[in-house]
Amino acid sequence: MISELKTCTSGGLVFPVAMFRPDDTLVMNSRPRAAVLYFPEDVADEAAIEKLGTFFMSVGYQMFAVLASIRPGEELAVAASAAAFIRRNAAEFGTDPDLIVTLGYGKAALPAALPALARGHIDPAYGDSTVAGAIVERPLFPADFQPGEVCTADAAPVYAAGEPSDDALLSLGEALTDNGIVFSLHLGPEPHDAFLRWIYRIRLDAGKVIR
Repeated sequence: MISELKTCTSGGLVFPVAMFRPDDTLVMNSRPRAAVLYFPEDVADEAAIEKLGTFFMSVGYQMFAVLASIRPGEELAVAASAAAFIRRNAAEFGTDPDLIVTLGYGKAALPAALPALARGHIDPAYGDSTVAGAIVERPLFPADFQPGEVCTADAAPVYAAGEPSDDALLSLGEALTDNGIVFSLHLGPEPHDAFLRWIYRIRLDAGKVIR
């Protein structure tokens, strides 16, 4: 991989994270950068992870891919640990600690969504694991997952995409609406750059875009 392998240690957890860092010598990659915390569906698919990491580097963002096989019930712990790790080392990594956006597809949508939705349920032992937002596409949540039960009042904005027949997506949209959480729900074919526009919106709302 064209990445740097880091070891995340936070809240008693230890697991590898692949960091895709853009070239600091290019003006478009000026620091500090927004960080995309990515949870792969298949941590063994190095080609897919590298392709996505290369894409984010090409647009000046920095991607961190969690390479741990997350067991059921550990999603929030691993995600919070990874977010806290990035925040704690932001100066070294060249990232903005206030611009961490999680990303997950399919089964990996759960660990991507939880740090944004369930801030009030995160153990302080992990440190500051605050994220600016989450992106989930074609979510495959466990049958017993109830979005409305995990959402807290301080939840971060969520961008969700999938098919109109996707019950998990519609359930997530209802929970976000009921809890007054800022979100964007996209049903149908997904524009390639849609999540980039969502990250830009998060940066804009946070006053992190120079105009």
